[in-house]
Amino acid sequence: RIPWVAGTSLLWTMILSAMRGGDVAHAEDLIGGAITGATLEIMKEGFNETFTCPVELDPRKSHVCVSASGPDKTGWVALVARAVADEGGNVTHSRMVRLGHEFIILMHVSVEPEKLKTLVKALNTDKRLLPLNIRASSLTRRQTGTYDKPLVGFSMKCVGEDRPGMLATISERVANLGLSVDNITTELRMDKRHSRREFVVSCDATTAWSD
Repeated sequence: RIPWVAGTSLLWTMILSAMRGGDVAHAEDLIGGAITGATLEIMKEGFNETFTCPVELDPRKSHVCVSASGPDKTGWVALVARAVADEGGNVTHSRMVRLGHEFIILMHVSVEPEKLKTLVKALNTDKRLLPLNIRASSLTRRQTGTYDKPLVGFSMKCVGEDRPGMLATISERVANLGLSVDNITTELRMDKRHSRREFVVSCDATTAWSD
């Protein structure tokens, strides 16, 4: 009961501070100390970062993982997306990238159960898509069972100078902390100020809530 009362009191303090107006981005507020409108902004940003797996989000639909790889060509994304849409499929999470001369596609598609077979058949038999070597795999909900403790999610972003082994080190650290990865992406970008390549990791992970 005490944590609930304290949390409610904190929330109202932040709301009232925000209602009084003024800048909500003072450095001293962000560092810590006084509860102000900046505290509410940080909390609201945290709510906006919540995430969920689309397979668990809509259990009434059938779910498919569509992966493809083939020689780079203009229009691949449009062709695949149209083929999915024409069969009633809905693309949610997706990642498409050109690596050298190859174009890689990875996407999650949800569809009404009665349309699943026709969707998979359309992707596998469309002659225009044959060079992509499309593979469609059915997805099922993770068997979570019954837990005494609820799950809590974290969104993490790591940025540093690019060097071999960074993903291995970061993912090992996440695993050692008992976190289960739900979604992870990596990319390279140029830091113009320091004239160096940066490695960027974005990760969504869950773990059992601990008091």
